[in-house]
Amino acid sequence: MPGAPDEAAASSYWKTGTTAETPFQSTPFASSGGSGVSDAGTFVLAETALDMHCWGENPVVTAKLQLNGQDRFSEREGSYFDVVQPYQHHTRSPDSGINVYSFALRPEEHQPSGSCNFSRIDNAVLQLVLSSGAVAGTATAKVRVYAVNYNVLRVMSGMAGVAYSN
Repeated sequence: MPGAPDEAAASSYWKTGTTAETPFQSTPFASSGGSGVSDAGTFVLAETALDMHCWGENPVVTAKLQLNGQDRFSEREGSYFDVVQPYQHHTRSPDSGINVYSFALRPEEHQPSGSCNFSRIDNAVLQLVLSSGAVAGTATAKVRVYAVNYNVLRVMSGMAGVAYSN
């Protein structure tokens, strides 16, 4: 990787002057009132916008997802989304720092095996706690969230409409 430091510098990149357990922010980091049905999602820090690089370390200390004020799961360590979820639900593991959560048991198969109907969700909140080294003294950070969404087009008596809409 051009411009990447050597391995020793990379391993200390996030730890300079801080510990990995130092929370950056515990308020909601990303929220959405989207519609559609999602069976998988990925959240990753926007590296180019912050001129930051993970270099083999996950900047997420903990994460929690709330749907309509209810916890989808209890707060979990970042390694759960960085290592465990890809291992359980996917055929490959992405680079460290790319975090994954799947609503489906087998998201890569053609036959659906689970989903979340976001057309019935008014408020979705992804709460992230980042290592303080991940944001390097800035007050904000950008997070990119990617999701696979599906909808159904129903045609009845010559009229068409989507099945999952608010």
